[in-house]
Amino acid sequence: MLKNNDSKYLIDFENLIFSIREISKISGATTRQIRYWDDQGYIPRATRTSNEATREYGYETLLLVIFVQNFLTNGLTLQKAFEAAKCKIEKSKRFHSFISAAFKKIEISDDLLTIHMGQFDDDHLLIAELHEENVKYHLEPVTKP
Repeated sequence: MLKNNDSKYLIDFENLIFSIREISKISGATTRQIRYWDDQGYIPRATRTSNEATREYGYETLLLVIFVQNFLTNGLTLQKAFEAAKCKIEKSKRFHSFISAAFKKIEISDDLLTIHMGQFDDDHLLIAELHEENVKYHLEPVTKP
């Protein structure tokens, strides 16, 4: 069960590092494409530990390359693909911020997932329950000290 401020148990995506080969394998983009996008400034510059080291990228760059490759496959131009991918990443960041702020406690028991979503009004908490892909919401009274 995740409780208040149990974010230490969540994955810190900001610290994930991927080689150019890993990004290529995951995304379907060639290493040549990724190098070109890096050299042209479409993606954040790779980090290297030395002149000979492999290019390494963070999680956000991985997502950017995945989205761009998908948009290119579906017929968008390179410029439009990057615009659409950056928009998608921005929406994802905002959604992640919302989820991180909104979910106060998560409980899992048998086949029921219960999410305490915080204060609904002065007297109630908003609770969401997921059971067999069905989501239901209800209010619970705030217990006052």
